[in-house]
Amino acid sequence: MDTSLRLLAMLKIIPRRQPGITCREMQRKLVTHGYEVSKRTVERDLVRLSGPFPLVTEGSHPEYWSWMPGAEALALPDHDPMSALTWQLVEEYLQPLLPLSVKEELEPQFNSARNYLRDSGSKKLRRWKHRVRYLPRAMPLPPPKIASEVLEAVYTALLEERQLQVHYRSRGKAKARPLTLNPLALVVQETVYYLVTVVEPFEDTVHTALHRMSRPKLLDSKVREPDGFDLDTHIKDGRFLYASGRKIRLVARFDRYAAQSILEAPLSDDQTSKTLEDGRIEIAVTVMESDQLRWWLLGFGSNVEVIKPTGLRQTLAAEILALSEVYSFS
Repeated sequence: MDTSLRLLAMLKIIPRRQPGITCREMQRKLVTHGYEVSKRTVERDLVRLSGPFPLVTEGSHPEYWSWMPGAEALALPDHDPMSALTWQLVEEYLQPLLPLSVKEELEPQFNSARNYLRDSGSKKLRRWKHRVRYLPRAMPLPPPKIASEVLEAVYTALLEERQLQVHYRSRGKAKARPLTLNPLALVVQETVYYLVTVVEPFEDTVHTALHRMSRPKLLDSKVREPDGFDLDTHIKDGRFLYASGRKIRLVARFDRYAAQSILEAPLSDDQTSKTLEDGRIEIAVTVMESDQLRWWLLGFGSNVEVIKPTGLRQTLAAEILALSEVYSFS
């Protein structure tokens, strides 16, 4: 029993990435786990395990052992239908958001889940991939192409807290200019990847789109992070909403059908509603004043009437008047 447990511990300790681990390092780790073994025993065990398991060594001196690239993950306990289906959903929808290094680490789990579903003998499980989809509510747009070297450099800079030099082409500009960035966070909004950063030598945080970057170069200098920077606070302050920075009390009257989605998923905790005599639903809620809010309200067309604040009502009225002139048949 002790030998079996030791072998299982060894399989958990062996790294997936090269260069791997030496026999001496393995022995030290086993000792910390309570297994008093000699280096010679570890060597014999590794040779023994390399038969049934995809373990490799490059034959260097000292020898470094690792799992074979792409080897299926060893999981105890093994997959069941729910875990395999969950891993497949992670692969399908979350993988594009993961750093490259994390994707490589999770690939064995993805392979293991795929193989389980394929070999399960159950048509229901094999059909799962064809029965689940994610669809955005907004107009679906194809993601802009990001150079692989840019994505890898950004991930590395964030993980290692290093400055990054890129050539950046601002929106509407024909030429790119060199920038030195202090990467703070990565935010994916719809299909666009934004790096929250401070551009040298300035102090303000800005958003730079990864698909507009080229010629990345990782620097050895450490990131200069603003005091008290917090990504969640940055987002809650409306920095990704093209916001004014102030909250407003929105009062708007929706037709009954349009109001249902807002009643089912309130815009904030203080949202209230009442039914008017004409059948419309009046909703009052505190929201951030932003371009997104205006675009969202305009998307309802004639199915919404903004009552307050007066400034927002006037802004929408001016926009609707301008639209009527664009689409005028005269």
